Amino acid sequence: MTYRILIADDEPIIRDGLVHFMDWESLQCRVAHVAEDGLQAKRAVDGEPIDIVVADIRMPGMSGIELAEYVQREHPGIKVVILTGFADFAYAQSAIRYGVIDFIVKTNPIPKLKEAIGRAIDRIEADRRLARQLREVRAAWFRDLLTGADADEADTARAAAELGVEPGPYRVLALETPEASDAARRLVDAFAEERHPRPIYALAVDRRRVAVVAPAASFEPEELEDRLREVLAPPRIGWNGEAVSLAGLRAACEEALASCGGASQANGWPEPASTHRGIQQLLRYIEAHYHEKLQLETLADHVHMNQSYLSRLFKKETGESLTDYINRFRIEKAKELIASGEYPVTEISAMVGFGDPGYFSLTFKKLTGQSPRDYKHGHS
Repeated sequence: MTYRILIADDEPIIRDGLVHFMDWESLQCRVAHVAEDGLQAKRAVDGEPIDIVVADIRMPGMSGIELAEYVQREHPGIKVVILTGFADFAYAQSAIRYGVIDFIVKTNPIPKLKEAIGRAIDRIEADRRLARQLREVRAAWFRDLLTGADADEADTARAAAELGVEPGPYRVLALETPEASDAARRLVDAFAEERHPRPIYALAVDRRRVAVVAPAASFEPEELEDRLREVLAPPRIGWNGEAVSLAGLRAACEEALASCGGASQANGWPEPASTHRGIQQLLRYIEAHYHEKLQLETLADHVHMNQSYLSRLFKKETGESLTDYINRFRIEKAKELIASGEYPVTEISAMVGFGDPGYFSLTFKKLTGQSPRDYKHGHS
């Protein structure tokens, strides 16, 4: 991944030096924009995808401190490094509250700037990992909201507030596409990359259909549909009618799926399909807790069944053993994480619930025909 740098300084010699004498490529960076003052820099962060700002502390129009304050308020994902003179250093310390990564004295700034850029990248990656985990938790909650038993409206509102989910209104879109799980991930990542102030939630309904939940205030239906076609080019897209609150999402999803073509198959979400209420409840629990240690005793207690009876019932309803289903589900999640390129294979084993990395590798190869590392090389 390449990180995009904005350089802002009113002195041409400093700007040119930073552009030409820093080995940006070795830091996995490129200079995306050069600004001659603070206001130009402000317009750049508003209009372009920027990851790191390197700004002089004193510039016409808007100082580096004021720019850092603005970036923290309006674009908190962007990291800022301030260039300063000895006389400005005490003044620069006041900007610590604006999340500035470091203050670099302009005399021979290159060595210190390299270190600061490295710390900024580490912070960006930590933020992205946290954001991805939060998206996954929210997506699991939305999936349960759309497919589970009817929830109490007050409980739904309380859970939404705890997760930082807006109460609505929302629109629901359904689309057909091969490999729905991968398509859902690509959609979410594409919109996250564009830094939309309100995220979308894309959920794989089954192997070939995706439901997209989008804040109505963020997108006009035609705009969102055009953007989705750019990312996936799906053959068919269906919408629900009016924008709805969280409490109305399940019915809206049914409407969108029907509009996309065919019945909604709510009981078949997630796969494998089962009409048994207890098995549906168990599938949702596995989807939300696959990364944890799942023991038969815990699963049986969750659905209030005897362990032996649950094992027999699951095999009867789904056509596969409970262990095989959990392993298959975990490996599908592992494939998504490997394809994302954000995590080393050595960490993914634990992230999807395998305590033993060796067993993870054996199971991965058994189900995919490739080792995790070979799979990564084929998707890098």
